[in-house]
Amino acid sequence: MFVIDNILISDELVDAPFTRILGASHGACCVPGDSGAPLEADEIPDIKAVFSIFEHRLRPEARKIIREKGVWEESSPGQFAVTCVGTSECVFATCEGQVAKCAFERAFKEGKIEFRTPISSHLYPVRIEQLGNF
Repeated sequence: MFVIDNILISDELVDAPFTRILGASHGACCVPGDSGAPLEADEIPDIKAVFSIFEHRLRPEARKIIREKGVWEESSPGQFAVTCVGTSECVFATCEGQVAKCAFERAFKEGKIEFRTPISSHLYPVRIEQLGNF
């Protein structure tokens, strides 16, 4: 681990397999992990504001989870994450064959919303966490 200003950076970042090429990643940012994509507190109102625009495109099991739990959850005190279906995919993931696609991204590209995706989706596989003053 190394520090730049007040930012701790994991050594693993140097070897991280970055790809935003959907054909290569198959939408991996939408599926693996032990919780949904981390959310900044100021992203929650944006999500709530645009959710109804693409809700109809979500999988039935995702809509059921959203009705029961909501679109986000507090993953730890003061930390938020997108709700998941079971223990895997993001509720906003839509599948086309073997590829997971983001409902936010699709609606954004169609010009229906201005909020593209949570910042953590853009940075995947990098995750941001607040650790004390870091």
